Amino acid sequence: MTKVTRSTWVGTAWFPTRADAYRYYAQHNVLSQDVDMKIFGREIYIGVPGLKEGEEAELRGDNRHGRRWFVKIQYLGGVNDTRVM
Repeated sequence: MTKVTRSTWVGTAWFPTRADAYRYYAQHNVLSQDVDMKIFGREIYIGVPGLKEGEEAELRGDNRHGRRWFVKIQYLGGVNDTRVM
């Protein structure tokens, strides 16, 4: 199998604001104090994610459901690779 470089967008644990994290997790019935514990426990982060060389970041979502950062990553895949990412 021939290896080729592919890319895909991956959701991260980074939110631009605490309010975005609250809105995002409210959809999953997570209370704000539990979101605070996720932040305190470094399970999720507020701010902008650090990027490796060649990566791109994009803010996705809306004000109603919360925004979070996605990162475009590169990986090696085969020519006949049919995985859905």
